[in-house]
This record gives sequence, C-alpha cells and structure tokens, in this order.
Amino acid sequence: MGAEWVSAAAAALSLLFAVVSWAMKNLSGQARAEAEKASREAAEQLAEVKEQTRVMREQAEALKALAASAGQPPVVHRSRDKTGGALANTTDEPIEVERIDNADAWMMVRPAGPFTIPPQGTVRVVTAPAYGHPGDPNLRLRLADGRVLVVPFDRP
Repeated sequence: MGAEWVSAAAAALSLLFAVVSWAMKNLSGQARAEAEKASREAAEQLAEVKEQTRVMREQAEALKALAASAGQPPVVHRSRDKTGGALANTTDEPIEVERIDNADAWMMVRPAGPFTIPPQGTVRVVTAPAYGHPGDPNLRLRLADGRVLVVPFDRP
C-alpha cells in the first residue's frame, strides 16, 4: 500500500507540474504578445511625437520670421538729402521692386522701376519735387509679388 501511495503522489505531482508548466508556457506567450503590442504602441507614439516635434519646429520658424518682419519693415529709407535718399533692405533676401506706384507725385523719380535691393544692401533713389510741391512723404513700392510697401520718405 505504501508503493501505491508513492505512485499516486508521483502521478499527482507530475500532473501538477504539467499544469504549472502549461500555465507558465501560456503566460509566457501572453506576456510575449503583450510585450510585442506594447512595443508597437511605443513605436507609434514615438512616430507621433517626432511628427509633432517637426510641426512645432516649423511653427517656431514661422513665428521667428513673423517676429522679425513685425520688428522692422523690410525696406527703410536712409541718408535722406535734398535730391533723394537711399532705400535699405533690412532682410536677408533680395527685394524685387517692380515700380514706384506714386512716382507721379514728383517731377522725377529715378529709378522708378524695376530694380532690386540686394540683401542688407541699399539703392539710391533720386527725387525732384514737381513745381515746388514737396511730393509724397512716402514711397509706395510695388514689389514683383504684387505687395505694396509704403516707405516713409520725408523731405530733409
């Protein structure tokens, strides 16, 4: 009778170990599947974060450009004298001027257009008042892209 108990106990222990082994294998497979799912989700989140970072960088650059353009006009006048003055480009890009829209406010404006103001450079503009009239206190520059810049160009 002792051998039967030992044999029954060994069989029960074998059955118990088989159940534990099956459960561990099943849990291991589930853990692996969960780990793979978590890895895929982390990769998707990383891709989303990278895209958001890219968009935020683009927005930051756009804001910098907007702040720069709001701080100082792209064209200002410098060294105004009795015969005209110099138009200065305050940007790092050339400015293509198609014409001066209000050139008829003076007897003469040279150059009336088209001309290019180089990046951070200047272009001399000669003006002569019409029959003693002071002309317009502003130059209205029509750019090649259709925008109009109003540059204060007061008399000396």
